[in-house]
Order: sequence, then C-alpha cells, then structure tokens
Amino acid sequence: MKKFYEIVKPFLSIIFGALLFLCYFNLLGGQGEVLAIGIIAVIFAAFYLCIGIIGIVLGEKFASARKVLDPIGMALFPLFMFVYWLLNVINLAQAEVLGPAGWTIAILSMVASIAVAIVVLINAFAGNAVLRRLSNLFASIFILSLLLNLTFDLAGNPETLGNISVPVLAMYVTFSAMLLSSLAAPAPEAPKAEAEPEAKEEAPAEEPAQVEEKPAESEPEAKEE
Repeated sequence: MKKFYEIVKPFLSIIFGALLFLCYFNLLGGQGEVLAIGIIAVIFAAFYLCIGIIGIVLGEKFASARKVLDPIGMALFPLFMFVYWLLNVINLAQAEVLGPAGWTIAILSMVASIAVAIVVLINAFAGNAVLRRLSNLFASIFILSLLLNLTFDLAGNPETLGNISVPVLAMYVTFSAMLLSSLAAPAPEAPKAEAEPEAKEEAPAEEPAQVEEKPAESEPEAKEE
C-alpha cells in the first residue's frame, strides 16, 4: 500500500485539481454567490493542476519552487471551504432551517478551515515544534469537518448512503492525503549563518632570552699575615 501511495503521490495534485474543477464548474452558469463560488473554484483548480503538471515535467528542477507553492496549496482549499460554508450558513440562517447539529457542524467547519490555513502557512515558513503540533491538530479537525459535511446535510440532518456524492468524497480524500503528507514531511530548517573564520593572530615568536654574562668575581686575595 505504501509503495502504491508513493507512485500515486506525484499525481495527487492533478487528480485533486481535476475533481475540484468538475465538481464546481457548473456553478459558472449561476448568478451572484453561486457564480462567485464557481469562479473561485475554477481558479484554485487551475492552480493545483499547474503545480501537478509542472512538477511532473520538471521533476527535481521544480523542487525549490514547490517548497513555497505546496504550503500555499494546502491553505487555498481550506480558505475556499471557509467561504463556501460561510455563504451556506448565511443563506440557511435566513431561511431558518439550521438545527443545533447544523450550527455545530458549520461553526466547527469554519473555525477549523481558517485555522488550518493560517497555521499551515506559518508552520511552513517559520515552523517549530509547537506550530507543527497545532498544524496536525487543526488538520485533523478540518478532515473531520469534511467527513461531517459529507455525512450530514447543510441543515444538520444525517445523510443516507445514496445521497453522498462520490466525486466530492474522492476530492475530500485526495486533499486529506495531500494535507497529511505535507505535514508528515520534515519542516524546512532555517538557514544557519556561516560563521566567519576568525583570523588567528600568530603570536610573535619569542626571542631567546639573553643571558647576561656577569663578570667573574675575583677571588679575594689571601691576606698576608
């Protein structure tokens, strides 16, 4: 299974971008908020498709750019879902169809989406142990919110198996795999400033100590008695 995942991993961005595009492409025929969601989804889908295609074509030459683009990609979809859930909550609250479960799932989803987007970006560029643990925590809550939005409708009522959208399920699973994989990768280390070699001052060679020659003391002459 792990070997299969390593083979599929380079194509996850392309798969996710294609699913995101197809799931929301028909919204371009709507108006107002529906059209806005469709436009944002198509732009984000193009971003994921471009990253995936360029990464496969260029390979290791694109590795340095991916260190910046991958964290941005991990933040874009949660931001998109935050806008999507926020607009749904506004519309459903006006229609007064949201139940207690619907409000709970909506609030949890919005908080998790905006939190994971912010923390993942900060952790990618200025990471430490605490931010890494927070990233894992919010990523888990965000994946839970995706699962809850699949198994419950917008009003908070449980969904039946026949009402679960298979393309949306595949899209959520693909992004969850990408998110967990990015968090499992080691955080980039901050470049260490190279210490300048200190010029070693050579101690001046000690001059041999000059021994002062003392004049030989004349022996005292014996006094004649």
